[in-house]
Amino acid sequence: MIGKNTVTLLAVLAATITSVGYAAAIVVSHRIDTRNITLSQAKNWASAEAGTMLQLVDRELQGAGISTDLPDWHPKARLVGVPAWQNGIISALSDNTALMAELAPDRNGRADTDLGAASRLLLPKASVLAKPRLVAATEALRSYDGRLMRGLATAATDSQAVTARLDTYTHWADSLQQGLNVSTEQTDGWPAAEADIQAIYRARAYAHVVSQLLLALEQDEPSLFQNIVHSYVLEQTVIAWRQAATFNPLIISNPDGNGMFLSNHPARMAELIARASNKTVLLSDTLNDQNGRPISTASNSLAISVNLK
Repeated sequence: MIGKNTVTLLAVLAATITSVGYAAAIVVSHRIDTRNITLSQAKNWASAEAGTMLQLVDRELQGAGISTDLPDWHPKARLVGVPAWQNGIISALSDNTALMAELAPDRNGRADTDLGAASRLLLPKASVLAKPRLVAATEALRSYDGRLMRGLATAATDSQAVTARLDTYTHWADSLQQGLNVSTEQTDGWPAAEADIQAIYRARAYAHVVSQLLLALEQDEPSLFQNIVHSYVLEQTVIAWRQAATFNPLIISNPDGNGMFLSNHPARMAELIARASNKTVLLSDTLNDQNGRPISTASNSLAISVNLK
């Protein structure tokens, strides 16, 4: 016969195992994939950019999926960094797809319908499940790429479009730095506040998207980077964005004072984003200096400035 003390001991043991297991599940759920996108050789993409964006969405749908779709008790829903990362990935892709739609008009001069639909579906909405929208967005991207393959859509990677993209990336960087600077001014010590963690992971997400879009740009417009100088500057720009995307301190801190023992991680991330932005401006200037004149003088009107607050 089991005594009362034994029952109590078993109950405590079960509660401990459950707590430890739940904590371990939360740790395991904290997965941020910053690997470079590799497009499948089995699929010929007319637009490496579209294929890259689709793969970025698919990555976030793997496993438990989008954290905002999960119930509050789910380990992944208890995280702070992952939701901010996923929101940043999807927001950046939505903005980039909207830019592509404007840069790839149909025969009547209207924004591409598939890209426009993908942009709207990618836009994060707190009151709507994310997965059905994101799956539909990937189908819209596939539709655009298929039409482009058949000559029924316009490519969005001419010289003017390249400049517009680079302008947009620098606008993103400016907005990200503003958010990070706000965190830097509101020192919280160790560990940092949730807002600091969210700002860093959102910046990492945007940096990852930019690095992958730049690599896709090289595939879509190889002639632009046959010049060894252009190729080198592009490589350095990608490296700078990837340094920001892979910035991953074990525990984020935001101390007051001189940071003798703790690092100010929001400030460090702001520095990395600023460096990546400067490299992007240099890349744009390098490409614009081709033949001694800009490749576009009207691209600034096409750049999208995004409010990241």
